[in-house]
Amino acid sequence: MKRILVPVDFSQESLYALDFACQLARIKDAEIDLFHVVESYLHVYADIDGVRIVQTEEEKAYELFMVKVAQQKLHALAAQYSDVKIEMYLQIGNFMQSIAEKITNKPVDSIIMGSHGISNHDYAYVGSNTEKVVRYAQVPVLVIKDKVAPEDINKIALFSSLYEEDMSDKLMERLSNLQSLLEARLHLVRVNIPGDVMPYREVKRRAEEWLDRHGVKNYTIAEYADVDEEEGMLHYSEDFGVDMIAIGTHGRRGLRRLLSPRPSISEQLALHAKLPVWTFNVEKGK
Repeated sequence: MKRILVPVDFSQESLYALDFACQLARIKDAEIDLFHVVESYLHVYADIDGVRIVQTEEEKAYELFMVKVAQQKLHALAAQYSDVKIEMYLQIGNFMQSIAEKITNKPVDSIIMGSHGISNHDYAYVGSNTEKVVRYAQVPVLVIKDKVAPEDINKIALFSSLYEEDMSDKLMERLSNLQSLLEARLHLVRVNIPGDVMPYREVKRRAEEWLDRHGVKNYTIAEYADVDEEEGMLHYSEDFGVDMIAIGTHGRRGLRRLLSPRPSISEQLALHAKLPVWTFNVEKGK
């Protein structure tokens, strides 16, 4: 973990994420890319003469004002962490497009971002930047909801179906590195639900093979029964005092996304769980 991207919107949750990232950076001598996007006020019109992009003078002035305010806030944040290597990035435009361009031009090892979550009603109409980053990012994403320090993370629960498509070696490699950095115990948990039950002996066999391939030593293997997979993850975390949830995501594109517009389990956890949630895209992750 040499370079961490921290998108901020100056909400309290994004400041919690920045604080956590800076504490990790001190431990690993990593660099922080502090990133903010000023949403552009542009109106697109299409007629017989083609496509026109229009912005009023008032909107231009307001956009410039917001850029100046953001510059001041970014410099103030960087000054609070003067002992950490921080590079500031300020862009105007669409959040997801801007963050994709940033990562393409200057790759990062991980993303740490805050989220205050959204309601199901809000999701149906506008979605969430957090959910989009979790779905499309090719590096691990850690979502922070509240103030937390690295030393507070003593138990990490990795939830997995333990089916072959979910047992990503890249995921385990990246997570075991974080586990080692935090000196935490890893709980590898299989949630059994009606219609999808795996006996504990098989859970233990598959889990041990996966963990042993990466030399993970400090771990617990568990199976947990519940009526719903997401609820089972939350209930296990509550029952066993978990400090961070980890889960792989497959991402969804094209027809799969259209047929299932609701967030995946990993996206729902990132949006709604109170604990820090670490996600990794098992299909595209690096």
